[in-house]
Order: sequence, then structure tokens, then C-alpha cells
Amino acid sequence: MVRYFFRLLQRPLLTLATLAGYLALTPALAEGHEELSTYEDYVNRCQKGSDREAVVACEKALALRPDDVRTWTNLGVRLGNLGDYEAALAAHNRALRLRPRYALALLNRCADQIALGRFIEAVSSCESALEGDGRWGELSGAIAWYNLGLAQQGLDRYRESREALMQAIALTPEHAAAWNRLGYAWERLGEYDEALDAYRRAVELAPTTSRYREDLNLVQRRLPF
Repeated sequence: MVRYFFRLLQRPLLTLATLAGYLALTPALAEGHEELSTYEDYVNRCQKGSDREAVVACEKALALRPDDVRTWTNLGVRLGNLGDYEAALAAHNRALRLRPRYALALLNRCADQIALGRFIEAVSSCESALEGDGRWGELSGAIAWYNLGLAQQGLDRYRESREALMQAIALTPEHAAAWNRLGYAWERLGEYDEALDAYRRAVELAPTTSRYREDLNLVQRRLPF
């Protein structure tokens, strides 16, 4: 049962808000230079430290600036990385109360909802991310399409998943995970030739990922020779 679940859904992709552009979303500190320097140090460690260290740094930064949207988002990502998905959702929701159309927070909320098996909520969050403000950090909307494809697979909506994954691939043609999940969607739709092509492409792009080769081998056994 566990083997099947991990074949069905890969770990959803999360992304951190980067320091570049922080000024645009973070209100200026009214306090003196020393406190500003301390805050910036916490923000830097929040983004660049290990997950546990980063959680502490994010929380310290937020104690100084509780309206810091990106740090709430980064805190959510770090908590999600540690498997504390409920706390991660609370952090992303806090960011979204401050900036309701923030695409990155919506995307990461979608990922945590997938991890919790809340696929209907995840579909809504990913769709909202795609309709959001276009702030994806250093990445693109391809991740939202990919996560949407995962959420649709969790609901056995393989046609919808296929369409979402094809959108992800159109934006990022070398997205190996999207090719792999596209192969799975085609496989569940009974289109084994298309599944084979997609699985092969995933293996070409990520030849050291054993799961992709296992999926390719499984679908090859179903094809007549």
C-alpha cells in the first residue's frame, strides 16, 4: 500500500522566497540601524540555514516584523520540509492574510495540502496560485501546474492531471518529475505507448532516479512486442 502511494504521488515541490526582491514585500523597519541589521541577519538565516535552524531564525525575524509576508512563506516551507504540515499551513495562511494573491504562498500551501492528502483543497490552492500575482521566487508557474497535476492524480482525475502536467512541461521542458507523472497519467488512462514515451523522457532527464526507471520497466511489461 505504501509502495503504491509513493508511485502515485511524488513529494510535491516547494520553493523558498528569495532575498532578491525582499524589499518590495517587506515594510521598512522604523527602528535603528542595529535592529535592522539583526532583522536582516535573521532573514538571511531563515532562507539559507538548515531547516531547524531556519525555523528559529524565521520566528525571530517575525517577532521583529510580524507583517513580513516572505518570511511567513519561508517559515511554512521549512516547517513542511520537517514534516510539520499543519504548522506549515498556518504559516502560509498567515502570509495570505497579508497578501491574498501571493502566488508563492498559494503554491506552497497546495504542496502541504497534497502531503496531508487534502487533494480538493490542494487543487483550489494551486488554481488560485496560477491566478495569483505571478510572484514565484526564482522559479515559474510550472511548479504550480506540476503540483496541480499531483493533486488531480490524488483524486483519480487523470485527464485533468495530464493537462496540468503538459502545461508544466510546456513551461519547463526538462522537468523530469513532470514527465514521470505524465507517464503515470497516460498509464492510468490506458494509453501505454504515450506512457512509455513520457517515462522514457523522465529517465533521459534524470537517469540516476531509480523510481523513474522502475516506472518505465513496469509499463514496458504491459506492452505487446
